[in-house]
Amino acid sequence: MSLMRYLKIIPGKAEMVESPLFIDRCAMLRSEATGIFYPLVERNRTVAKGTLLGYVTDFFRRLGV
Repeated sequence: MSLMRYLKIIPGKAEMVESPLFIDRCAMLRSEATGIFYPLVERNRTVAKGTLLGYVTDFFRRLGV
């Protein structure tokens, strides 16, 4: 909404972000297994290389599918 205010698309004052987060790299991860993905990291969190992002189970929550 703030971007639309800044571009004068909608009325109002644009609020600037105090601590912007710039993402310079994005990667798509694929699993060899099918099933349900359960994330272990919350959205908008920064992670380091090697961090376990989540796990995949079958539809009965059994690991190792």
